Amino acid sequence: MNYTKVYKETQIETASPIKLIVILYEIIINSIEQSKKYMEDKKFDLANKELSRAQDGIIELIAALDLEKGGDIANNLYSIYLFCSRRLFEGNIEKKPQILDEVKNILVNLKEAWEKIATMTSEESPTQKEEGEKTVKSIDIQG
Repeated sequence: MNYTKVYKETQIETASPIKLIVILYEIIINSIEQSKKYMEDKKFDLANKELSRAQDGIIELIAALDLEKGGDIANNLYSIYLFCSRRLFEGNIEKKPQILDEVKNILVNLKEAWEKIATMTSEESPTQKEEGEKTVKSIDIQG
């Protein structure tokens, strides 16, 4: 039995929607870091696989956005996610790890912001939490 996998699955199944977003950022960032290592080792097929996983994660972030209710914030995140996806594609084609670092830094900053939101919402009343959870769509984080 793979206890790490069971732990991660339990963590995902019991997480709030906002925490799921944070977990998704962690998965994407980890995939970018792995891809960079593979790229530096000239293991381009493995680097491509990890970048595909990262881009799939970004697609999930885009799918989780509610552009109607989210207003400017959702639209700005949409633009950032598209930029990150495009840069990952360019980094993969050009085999430039520094481009991956650029995207990773953007996503780390966004992840930290979501972590702050998660902390703030964990301090809210149950009714406030329920209202916030209704606005986050489901995401698929299988890799």
